[in-house]
Amino acid sequence: MKHTFYILLFLIAGLTVSANGQTKKYGNEKDAETLLIQTVSILKKNAFHSKFTLDYFTSNDERTDSKIGNMDIKGRFFRVELLDTEIKYNGRNQWTYVASDNEVTITQPSQSDLNETNPMAMIESMIKVNRIVNAEKKQVKGCRVINLYPNNPKQVEYFKIVLYINVETKLPKKIVINQRNGDIITMSFLDLHKVSYNPANFVFKVSEYPNVTVNDLR
Repeated sequence: MKHTFYILLFLIAGLTVSANGQTKKYGNEKDAETLLIQTVSILKKNAFHSKFTLDYFTSNDERTDSKIGNMDIKGRFFRVELLDTEIKYNGRNQWTYVASDNEVTITQPSQSDLNETNPMAMIESMIKVNRIVNAEKKQVKGCRVINLYPNNPKQVEYFKIVLYINVETKLPKKIVINQRNGDIITMSFLDLHKVSYNPANFVFKVSEYPNVTVNDLR
């Protein structure tokens, strides 16, 4: 369960993809980079909510494990809910609540920690070690397909990340991670849409959870 949850956070990173001058571009990739920058701009300026599906295809037994969750995101702030686990981050404190244990753990993550769990930090870290390739030959109705390949493949577990961006809204529709072991992780955003920004969405209120066990590791 924990493994699946952090895979989810890695995938949500696609929502805040940040293309910059350090990213290598090959061929006619400038327009793909421009689209990513537009996507980033929209996502940073607004709050969003979406239901999502998370599919994990295991190559060994050719089985797909599917889950449905909810997420809210506003810049560096995020809330992700999957099965009985929920993570909230308000820019300083991070709460990880496990409903089955009625237990919440509070931390103040370091930058290294955020690179593993925070959508914004994770993707900004990831994009710097990948190159953008415009998937011109692959056509998906209403979407632009952009591939990311690692500059140092031996240092990561994946060999390609595929982003599907809605051409009209400039918002992500799907993120696919192709791993070197043959596994495929897919996150699809079912109804990504703007919402009113509410800071309370990113804070865990202990008073709302009777008898909750609190592990304060700050």
